[in-house]
Amino acid sequence: MSFSLLISIFIKRNYQVKKAKKIEDVKLALAISIGEELQKLRKSRNLTGKVLAEKLGVSQQQISRYERGICRIDTDTLLYTLQLLGTSLTAFFLDVSLNLKEKNPGVYLDFSPFFESLEKGNQIPYFTSYPGHYFG
Repeated sequence: MSFSLLISIFIKRNYQVKKAKKIEDVKLALAISIGEELQKLRKSRNLTGKVLAEKLGVSQQQISRYERGICRIDTDTLLYTLQLLGTSLTAFFLDVSLNLKEKNPGVYLDFSPFFESLEKGNQIPYFTSYPGHYFG
């Protein structure tokens, strides 16, 4: 049994972390974590919001909105941004998972099959049906 799975079970049993129930809450938590990780990545590359905005063809304000989770970044823009910043999708979402684990464990637990695969060093898996999923 993996360490992260043990922690998840411990948290569920001992602290009864309330899992996010509303899809809007889940989307907001994900957008905020993705934005925070984009900002960390941009700053680690010593880029200003203005420079990244110019490279992406958007305004500096739009970069700020992405980084604060106010606006959700499109998939194609995210992929292009990660390419510009020189990181893989897997590495980026591993950082997003660690952010969620720390700041929003309920959402982390909702997506634990996805995130546990990343933590084990696997590529991003396809979603399959699992307890607590939102579709079907």
